[in-house]
Amino acid sequence: SAPLMESGVRHEENQPPHLLIDDEPRLLDEGKRFGHPQIRYCPAGVYEIAAEPVGDTARLRLHPSHCLHCKTCDIKDPTGLIRWTPPEGGGGPDHGAM
Repeated sequence: SAPLMESGVRHEENQPPHLLIDDEPRLLDEGKRFGHPQIRYCPAGVYEIAAEPVGDTARLRLHPSHCLHCKTCDIKDPTGLIRWTPPEGGGGPDHGAM
């Protein structure tokens, strides 16, 4: 199991992703219109908009190991393109440590 971080979240690192993006190009395109809200509403900094070295094309960089399992992205994303699924193996936050 991954080490316990300050967030108290534990899960196996070698499991399928629990944050799924249905259409990343559309998410980025819509994000321009909404100001990429994912980078603001996620309390754990899971979402990062990174500029490509050449040109002004943005890409989405995920940091799923930072996830607090709050489901904010699944609920608040205006595009409805982010799906949060429960991680495998019974891991997750240790709310008693919060």
